[in-house]
Amino acid sequence: MKLKIVVGMLCAVLALSGCASVGRTAKADFHGLIVNESGVPVSGYEIEIDGKKSAITNDNGFFLIESCNAENMIFTARKPEWDTINAAESVVDSTKLYVYQAKSHRAVLAEIEDEILGGHYQSALQTICGLEDEWDDDSKLKFFRSVICYRQGYFLDALNCLDESGIDCSSNTYVSKYRMILVSKAGGHNE
Repeated sequence: MKLKIVVGMLCAVLALSGCASVGRTAKADFHGLIVNESGVPVSGYEIEIDGKKSAITNDNGFFLIESCNAENMIFTARKPEWDTINAAESVVDSTKLYVYQAKSHRAVLAEIEDEILGGHYQSALQTICGLEDEWDDDSKLKFFRSVICYRQGYFLDALNCLDESGIDCSSNTYVSKYRMILVSKAGGHNE
Protein backbone atom coordinates (compact mmCIF):
# COMPACT_ATOMS: atom_id res chain seq x y z
CA MET A 1 0.00 0.00 0.00
CA LYS A 2 2.78 2.42 0.95
CA LEU A 3 4.59 1.56 -2.26
CA LYS A 4 1.50 2.46 -4.33
CA ILE A 5 1.20 5.82 -2.57
CA VAL A 6 4.88 6.62 -3.08
CA VAL A 7 4.76 5.59 -6.74
CA GLY A 8 1.55 7.58 -7.23
CA MET A 9 3.09 10.68 -5.66
CA LEU A 10 6.23 10.27 -7.76
CA CYS A 11 4.15 10.00 -10.94
CA ALA A 12 2.16 13.10 -9.96
CA VAL A 13 5.34 15.10 -9.35
CA LEU A 14 6.82 13.98 -12.66
CA ALA A 15 3.61 14.80 -14.50
CA LEU A 16 3.39 18.27 -12.98
CA SER A 17 7.02 19.07 -13.63
CA GLY A 18 6.70 17.83 -17.20
CA CYS A 19 3.70 20.08 -17.79
CA ALA A 20 5.47 23.09 -16.34
CA SER A 21 8.53 22.70 -18.51
CA VAL A 22 6.92 22.09 -21.88
CA GLY A 23 6.88 25.59 -23.39
CA ARG A 24 4.55 27.12 -20.84
CA THR A 25 5.18 30.71 -19.90
CA ALA A 26 4.68 31.64 -16.28
CA LYS A 27 1.92 34.17 -15.66
CA ALA A 28 1.74 36.59 -12.75
CA ASP A 29 -0.06 39.73 -11.64
CA PHE A 30 2.12 42.81 -12.00
CA HIS A 31 1.38 45.48 -9.35
CA GLY A 32 3.06 48.84 -9.80
CA LEU A 33 3.19 52.40 -8.55
CA ILE A 34 4.62 55.49 -10.23
CA VAL A 35 5.65 58.44 -8.07
CA ASN A 36 7.41 61.74 -8.74
CA GLU A 37 10.75 62.79 -7.28
CA SER A 38 8.98 63.81 -4.04
CA GLY A 39 7.19 60.48 -3.66
CA VAL A 40 3.80 61.84 -4.76
CA PRO A 41 1.76 59.40 -6.91
CA VAL A 42 1.46 60.28 -10.61
CA SER A 43 -1.78 59.44 -12.40
CA GLY A 44 -2.33 59.06 -16.14
CA TYR A 45 0.82 57.14 -17.09
CA GLU A 46 0.11 54.69 -19.93
CA ILE A 47 1.71 51.33 -19.21
CA GLU A 48 2.91 49.05 -22.00
CA ILE A 49 4.14 45.50 -21.59
CA ASP A 50 6.15 44.16 -24.53
CA GLY A 51 4.86 47.02 -26.69
CA LYS A 52 1.14 46.51 -25.96
CA LYS A 53 -0.88 49.04 -23.97
CA SER A 54 -1.90 47.25 -20.81
CA ALA A 55 -2.96 49.75 -18.14
CA ILE A 56 -3.10 53.37 -16.99
CA THR A 57 -2.08 54.56 -13.54
CA ASN A 58 -5.06 55.58 -11.41
CA ASP A 59 -5.41 58.71 -9.25
CA ASN A 60 -3.18 57.08 -6.63
CA GLY A 61 -0.44 56.24 -9.15
CA PHE A 62 -1.19 52.49 -9.06
CA PHE A 63 -1.59 50.06 -11.92
CA LEU A 64 -2.37 46.35 -12.10
CA ILE A 65 -1.77 44.04 -15.02
CA GLU A 66 -3.30 40.63 -14.41
CA SER A 67 -1.83 37.39 -15.74
CA CYS A 68 0.99 38.95 -17.70
CA ASN A 69 4.07 37.15 -18.97
CA ALA A 70 6.12 37.07 -15.79
CA GLU A 71 9.52 36.43 -17.33
CA ASN A 72 11.67 38.95 -19.18
CA MET A 73 8.97 41.46 -20.03
CA ILE A 74 9.73 44.93 -21.34
CA PHE A 75 7.95 47.59 -19.29
CA THR A 76 7.39 51.08 -20.70
CA ALA A 77 5.40 53.91 -19.11
CA ARG A 78 4.60 57.15 -20.95
CA LYS A 79 2.86 60.39 -20.07
CA PRO A 80 3.04 63.74 -21.89
CA GLU A 81 5.38 66.25 -20.20
CA TRP A 82 6.93 63.47 -18.07
CA ASP A 83 9.95 61.22 -18.44
CA THR A 84 9.42 57.90 -20.21
CA ILE A 85 10.17 54.95 -17.93
CA ASN A 86 11.76 51.84 -19.49
CA ALA A 87 12.63 48.67 -17.60
CA ALA A 88 13.11 44.96 -18.14
CA GLU A 89 11.24 43.09 -15.41
CA SER A 90 10.67 39.54 -14.27
CA VAL A 91 7.72 39.26 -11.90
CA VAL A 92 8.55 36.44 -9.51
CA ASP A 93 6.20 37.48 -6.70
CA SER A 94 2.64 38.57 -7.52
CA THR A 95 2.37 40.26 -4.12
CA LYS A 96 5.35 42.55 -4.68
CA LEU A 97 4.72 46.20 -5.50
CA TYR A 98 7.10 47.56 -8.16
CA VAL A 99 7.72 51.27 -7.62
CA TYR A 100 9.06 53.56 -10.35
CA GLN A 101 10.14 57.16 -9.96
CA ALA A 102 9.42 59.67 -12.71
CA LYS A 103 10.33 63.30 -13.22
CA SER A 104 8.17 65.91 -14.83
CA HIS A 105 9.75 67.87 -17.65
CA ARG A 106 9.37 70.97 -15.46
CA ALA A 107 11.55 69.37 -12.74
CA VAL A 108 14.16 68.29 -15.30
CA LEU A 109 14.28 71.79 -16.79
CA ALA A 110 14.76 73.26 -13.31
CA GLU A 111 17.69 70.88 -12.74
CA ILE A 112 19.24 71.89 -16.07
CA GLU A 113 18.81 75.55 -15.18
CA ASP A 114 20.50 74.99 -11.80
CA GLU A 115 23.41 73.23 -13.54
CA ILE A 116 23.82 76.12 -15.98
CA LEU A 117 23.64 78.77 -13.25
CA GLY A 118 26.20 76.79 -11.26
CA GLY A 119 28.54 76.70 -14.25
CA HIS A 120 28.21 72.93 -14.74
CA TYR A 121 27.79 73.19 -18.50
CA GLN A 122 29.05 69.71 -19.39
CA SER A 123 26.59 68.07 -17.01
CA ALA A 124 23.74 70.20 -18.35
CA LEU A 125 24.68 69.32 -21.95
CA GLN A 126 24.77 65.60 -21.13
CA THR A 127 21.28 65.84 -19.66
CA ILE A 128 20.02 67.79 -22.68
CA CYS A 129 21.57 65.36 -25.19
CA GLY A 130 20.00 62.42 -23.39
CA LEU A 131 16.53 63.95 -23.60
CA GLU A 132 16.34 65.57 -27.04
CA ASP A 133 15.26 62.37 -28.80
CA GLU A 134 12.80 61.42 -26.04
CA TRP A 135 10.85 64.65 -25.68
CA ASP A 136 8.16 65.50 -28.23
CA ASP A 137 8.73 69.23 -27.70
CA ASP A 138 12.44 69.90 -27.24
CA SER A 139 12.27 73.68 -27.79
CA LYS A 140 13.16 74.44 -24.15
CA LEU A 141 16.09 72.04 -24.30
CA LYS A 142 17.40 73.82 -27.41
CA PHE A 143 16.92 77.15 -25.64
CA PHE A 144 19.06 75.94 -22.73
CA ARG A 145 21.65 74.64 -25.21
CA SER A 146 21.71 78.17 -26.66
CA VAL A 147 22.28 79.66 -23.19
CA ILE A 148 25.18 77.26 -22.58
CA CYS A 149 26.78 78.24 -25.91
CA TYR A 150 26.31 81.91 -25.02
CA ARG A 151 27.93 81.49 -21.61
CA GLN A 152 30.89 79.72 -23.22
CA GLY A 153 31.34 82.51 -25.77
CA TYR A 154 30.01 80.63 -28.82
CA PHE A 155 27.59 83.35 -29.89
CA LEU A 156 26.86 82.14 -33.43
CA ASP A 157 26.17 78.61 -32.13
CA ALA A 158 23.94 80.14 -29.44
CA LEU A 159 22.01 82.04 -32.10
CA ASN A 160 21.62 78.92 -34.26
CA CYS A 161 20.37 76.88 -31.27
CA LEU A 162 17.87 79.61 -30.41
CA ASP A 163 16.59 79.69 -33.99
CA GLU A 164 16.34 75.88 -34.07
CA SER A 165 14.26 75.94 -30.89
CA GLY A 166 11.35 77.42 -32.79
CA ILE A 167 10.51 79.75 -29.91
CA ASP A 168 8.58 82.76 -31.23
CA CYS A 169 10.72 85.79 -30.42
CA SER A 170 7.96 88.24 -31.34
CA SER A 171 5.68 87.00 -28.55
CA ASN A 172 8.36 86.88 -25.84
CA THR A 173 10.17 90.12 -24.98
CA TYR A 174 12.93 88.35 -23.03
CA VAL A 175 13.72 85.96 -25.88
CA SER A 176 13.54 88.81 -28.41
CA LYS A 177 16.11 90.85 -26.45
CA TYR A 178 18.28 87.75 -25.99
CA ARG A 179 18.21 87.15 -29.76
CA MET A 180 19.21 90.78 -30.47
CA ILE A 181 22.18 90.41 -28.09
CA LEU A 182 23.20 87.19 -29.85
CA VAL A 183 22.96 88.80 -33.29
CA SER A 184 25.18 91.70 -32.20
CA LYS A 185 27.73 89.43 -30.50
CA ALA A 186 27.76 87.00 -33.43
CA GLY A 187 28.76 89.83 -35.74
CA GLY A 188 25.39 90.40 -37.39
CA HIS A 189 25.00 86.82 -38.68
CA ASN A 190 21.50 85.32 -39.02
CA GLU A 191 19.65 88.60 -38.68
